Order: sequence, then C-alpha cells, then structure tokens
Amino acid sequence: MMVTNLILSLALLLPQITLRDVTVRAMDFNPSVGACSVPDETDEFLAVWRMEEATSATRANSVSGGSAENLLNSGSVEQSTTHVEGTYSAHFTEADTDHLYCAKSTCTALDFSGSTTVLGWYRKDNDDEGFTLWDSHNVNTGMKIRALYGSTPNDCLVGDGSDQVDHDGYADTTANTWYHIACSLDAAADKLQLYLNGKTDCLTPGTDCADTQQDKAATSASNIFVGRESTIYLDGHMDEWAVIDQALSPAELCHICSCGISNWRGCSASGGAPSGYATTGVNSSLCQSCTLPTNACDPIQ
Repeated sequence: MMVTNLILSLALLLPQITLRDVTVRAMDFNPSVGACSVPDETDEFLAVWRMEEATSATRANSVSGGSAENLLNSGSVEQSTTHVEGTYSAHFTEADTDHLYCAKSTCTALDFSGSTTVLGWYRKDNDDEGFTLWDSHNVNTGMKIRALYGSTPNDCLVGDGSDQVDHDGYADTTANTWYHIACSLDAAADKLQLYLNGKTDCLTPGTDCADTQQDKAATSASNIFVGRESTIYLDGHMDEWAVIDQALSPAELCHICSCGISNWRGCSASGGAPSGYATTGVNSSLCQSCTLPTNACDPIQ
C-alpha cells in the first residue's frame, strides 16, 4: 500500500517537472586527438565548401545550408591532391578563367546584411600577381576579400550601402604555401577585422586592429564569385571555404586554422589537428602559434 501511494505521489509531481531540451551532437573518435572526441560543428555555418569535387564536377557542393548554396563551376576548375583538410582542394587556372559562382537569386542564404565571417584556405601558384578570393561587392555593398603581393597587403572590403571600409593587412604571402584568411564583420561593435593564419593581420598581429564605423555588409546586387573579380582570375588553390552569419572570435578562428573547420570549437594545439589535416605545404606552426584557451580540446558540453 505504501509503495502504491509513493508511485501516485510521484505521478502527481511529474507535470511540474520541466525537462531541459538538450541536443546531442554526433561525435567521431579521432585517434590523433587522443581521448578527445571532436564534434562536427559545420551545421552552424550558412555554407561550407569542402572543395572535394572531382575535376569533371559541375559545381562545388555545400555541406551546410542546403543545395541552394552550391557554387557552380565555370567549367574547368580541377581537383588537386594538394590540400589542407580532407583529401582534395580546388585548383584554379587563370588562363582558363576558372572560377566558382552563384547567382544572388539562388544563394539567398548568403545574401547577408549583418555580422558575418567569410573564411578559407588559399595557395597561390605565382608570386607576381594578386587576385580576389571572394567577391559579392557592388557599389558600396557586399564583401570582397583580396590576396595581393609584394608590398601590397591582403585586404577585406565591406560596403554598408552608403560607403565602404577597406581593411588592409600587413603580412606578405609567398607562392606554393597555404594560408588561412578570414574577414570578420562585427555589426554590434562596428568592427571589421582581417585574419591571416588565425591572427589579426595588422601591424601588430594578434592585437585588436579593427577598422570601425561599419555596422553591416549591405545586400549587394552582385552575384557571388569565388576566385574571380571582373576579368581577374585566381592562379592557385582553395580549400575549405565557409560563410557564417556571426563575427567569429579570434579564439574560434584560431581553432579553425589549427584544427580544421569541422572542429572550430572543439580542438586544441595540445591535442593536435585531425589526422591528415594541414599535411601538405602548410607550416603548422603558423596556426599553432595562436593562443588557444585551456581545455579547448574538450568536446562542446
């Protein structure tokens, strides 16, 4: 009788208990990071292009955001085993006018107007030329990321609809070496930052060297081009490019540079990068030298 009364009492209490809604992410064990199982966080990005498609592929498929964010191949962007993450990268040849692109009317999720970060790896084939990596810019709107040469720095340009801010970097880059570049706009703080290899690209790397007074990347009438600006085309490789509708922090960009985009919050330099990551043509110390928080290798809780 006492057991029955206890069960009835518990049943009356159950409607008053609020269960916490917890989403459990699938975690893949990676032996290269020891006991740390690293979650795949790519689903938080508007689009992630792995650049793994075969030479004959008609597009670069996004693994996040849906098929609408797939980039069309101009026709001759090739697959290359020279890569950073995964197995392949995309190889662009200037003489063939290689590029990837997406119409604004199709890539609606990428038509952002607030905080945003565009990021990825690039490797130029020659030292004697510059090129545009990402271009959605048109008359004081959208965003552009350019990797130039010699004394001319990398830069990131964002237009808010009435004017534009051009954030110049300071670090020079050389041919046949992979670099991770990111342009991050924080709409709330009116900050535009350029990052190279996980650190702010400015006179004193790693410091807050943002250009200010730009609170949005206004909707642009231009289509999105990757590896092309007007009649200027990339001669080189691109790997693991992505867009997210937030201003990623220096620590988060450091994670991506050090450990790959799949683990942008869940891996550390002490644990090491995933197996096969940054193994070809990359000086790992470039990214590992950025400061990662303690226990950064712990999975997201």
